[in-house]
Amino acid sequence: VGAGIGGLCAGSILNTLYGMKVGVYESHYLAGGCAHAFERIAKIKKGNKEEKTIFTFDSGPTIVLGCSARPYNPLRQVLNAVGMG
Repeated sequence: VGAGIGGLCAGSILNTLYGMKVGVYESHYLAGGCAHAFERIAKIKKGNKEEKTIFTFDSGPTIVLGCSARPYNPLRQVLNAVGMG
């Protein structure tokens, strides 16, 4: 399965609940699909100086909404099913 959030959920269910061996493959250098962050460096002028500033962007921050209170979102339901909730 892929290493996006759906593939990781499917792999954890197949392994934990059904005892199957699952291969996880990802073409990106980070697993998680849209559920990770990335950084960009910007050059910002301050007076006569130019400074480099690192900005971090969450590409999937809404994935955790609904994990803390009922009705739980699908991610929380999977985490509960595999004993990680």
